[in-house]
Amino acid sequence: MNKITQTLNKQTEVSILGISNQDLTDEPMDAINWFNLKNKFVYTIYNLLALPMARSVGARPIFKGYRLSSLEGPKELAREVLLLVRYPGPKQFLHLVSKKLFQLVSILRIKSVKDFNFGFFKCLKLGESPVNENHEYLVGHFQAPRLTIDIDHIRELCSQHNCQLFYLGGKIANLSIDRKGGNTVVPLNMGWMFLISSDHRKNLTDLYGDPEIRKFLDQNTSNYLGIFSRVR
Repeated sequence: MNKITQTLNKQTEVSILGISNQDLTDEPMDAINWFNLKNKFVYTIYNLLALPMARSVGARPIFKGYRLSSLEGPKELAREVLLLVRYPGPKQFLHLVSKKLFQLVSILRIKSVKDFNFGFFKCLKLGESPVNENHEYLVGHFQAPRLTIDIDHIRELCSQHNCQLFYLGGKIANLSIDRKGGNTVVPLNMGWMFLISSDHRKNLTDLYGDPEIRKFLDQNTSNYLGIFSRVR
């Protein structure tokens, strides 16, 4: 089954659509929130209200960060904020968005963000990295039919530059909103994403310039890379 649907009201349904006819299972999936801010204060209030509701269905945030600078990629691929939230499975996400209170709280998100990208990833690698104000993250996303580099090789390159591979994942599903009179698939302008951490920005920029990393990036399309700080 590559489509799971939840009715919100008489006019609206939401569906999780597996890409490339990929079957959706009850395995964990990561919701990628990639956006710019219109009102940071209102978004902070939304987070405070929405997080307990997400936790009530078994979800947990695994990364939240703000962009410090961009290294590569066109402006239209860049965003100010990245939020990754892990759900136990697609049904738990759909149960959350079906709650009337969550729908009301989500009005704050709509009012506070712009250029919103959203979709679901499968994690291939997740490191244990505590929130540390001294750490920064190299965040990259790109399009590719498959990974052209071994994960262990990425980890070794990171280690050589005193960095740590924190997250690596690929897109498995989109979110579709079906209303009477129309259907909207929420955009997500990436196919793969990685996060690499270090306690010194120079380590991250040195890694970014490593010939092996450059070779890997040059094999992909629609590359974006930036430096982000992580927040609680």
